[in-house]
Amino acid sequence: MGAVSPVMKFMEKNVSDKIVTKVVIPVLDAMRNEGRKFSGCLYCGLMICDGEPFVIEFNCRFGDPETQSVLPLISSDFLELLLASAEGKMKDYVLSVNKLFSCCVVLASGGYPDSFTKGFEIKGIEDAGNSVLIFHSGTVFKDGRLLTAGGRVLSVVGLSDESLENAINTAYESVSKIRFDGMTFRNDIGKQLLKKVEL
Repeated sequence: MGAVSPVMKFMEKNVSDKIVTKVVIPVLDAMRNEGRKFSGCLYCGLMICDGEPFVIEFNCRFGDPETQSVLPLISSDFLELLLASAEGKMKDYVLSVNKLFSCCVVLASGGYPDSFTKGFEIKGIEDAGNSVLIFHSGTVFKDGRLLTAGGRVLSVVGLSDESLENAINTAYESVSKIRFDGMTFRNDIGKQLLKKVEL
């Protein structure tokens, strides 16, 4: 229902070390030992409980809403990154990341992930401002109106070059201007990190 980036600024080193040693390296070693050559994005979805990483899923794709939070921080050419992976030239690609913070908040249909109703008009996007990115996940444009057409409807991404707190506030300020019947979202995305660190 949301994500913030970059997490490494706020993650304790022992947790990131555990992720690498207990999850990432064993998976890559197993794939290598079984001769399973892989090019592309291997997305590792984790849950961290009491400082311990637990695997929820692996996907051969980018996960959302994490992707909407991470990709705006890449300043180098993303298409070149994809081509380097496809052509086996990753060692030649130089990844450049800007110094922004981001917060992505998912606006979902009421009842999601269970049963929900579609077809409600979405209003207020034009009032959300130019300081956010809005990704359409479950929308349709019909008869001149933007309507809900899925469970996860929109992802609103606030960006800041100052702090994570500023990015969070920017995202939620824009969320407050968007509305559709049954709209639901979490109001705590990233806020637990604000209690842990000084920004």
